[in-house]
Amino acid sequence: MKKGDLSLNLIIIAAILMIIFVVLIVIFSGRMSIFRGSVEKCEPVHGTCVKTGCDGQYEVIDRQYSCDMDGDQNFDEEQQVDGLCCVSVG
Repeated sequence: MKKGDLSLNLIIIAAILMIIFVVLIVIFSGRMSIFRGSVEKCEPVHGTCVKTGCDGQYEVIDRQYSCDMDGDQNFDEEQQVDGLCCVSVG
């Protein structure tokens, strides 16, 4: 084994570890939705987005669906910005 072979192996291992590290950061930072294609929105399930509590026929908050009341295509902001999805119980 030559002296140059060891450094090449080290570079390859370091590159693989960097890729794994970046993937883990993406997964745990919650930005994996970038690769998902679409967000499950509130309106297609006949829900309504509100910034306060649900009332009337829309009595249940469903956190499975997302709202974007400020229109910036960022669905993971807080309730005061994007609102909550209220769905009908009937």
